[in-house]
Amino acid sequence: MSRAFVNEDNDQPEELPEIPQSPNPGYITAAGLAGLKAELARLETVDRPPLETAIAGGGGEAGQAETELARIRQRVKYLEARIARAIVTDPAAAAPDHVHFGAIVTVRDQSGHQMRVHIVGEDETDPEHNTVSCFSPLARALMTKQVGDIALWRRPIGDLELTVLAIEPGI
Repeated sequence: MSRAFVNEDNDQPEELPEIPQSPNPGYITAAGLAGLKAELARLETVDRPPLETAIAGGGGEAGQAETELARIRQRVKYLEARIARAIVTDPAAAAPDHVHFGAIVTVRDQSGHQMRVHIVGEDETDPEHNTVSCFSPLARALMTKQVGDIALWRRPIGDLELTVLAIEPGI
């Protein structure tokens, strides 16, 4: 049995510490909430059962399965908490002429470089796909701006002025 997550006094697997929750409100799009629920269902119905079978069977794979099962339980607790505190926000309900939660915004910096970002909840952020948290410095700089407005994005490497070129409704 792996000793990484075992209580030495009774040989029972220990629970991993909870993943910290954000102190921010749990704003999320309907699509983002569906994604969290889908991940939770996959963990519980696809990923967990084979690990439980491996543990019950004992043998050399049981220790690794226990470690992986502890990680899954940790993630399940996190997802359950995030889902419980989700505040589904409909981007279509916001004024379309202002940057808002769920909007897809196209901006241009002073050097002419354009960037398109989708402002979403913390659980939906994915920098590789240009989705940013509504609590990020970029989103906060853009919120409530209109096409033609200039936003000041305060960054650790220096402030950057961005001109809002387009605002599209998000999903």
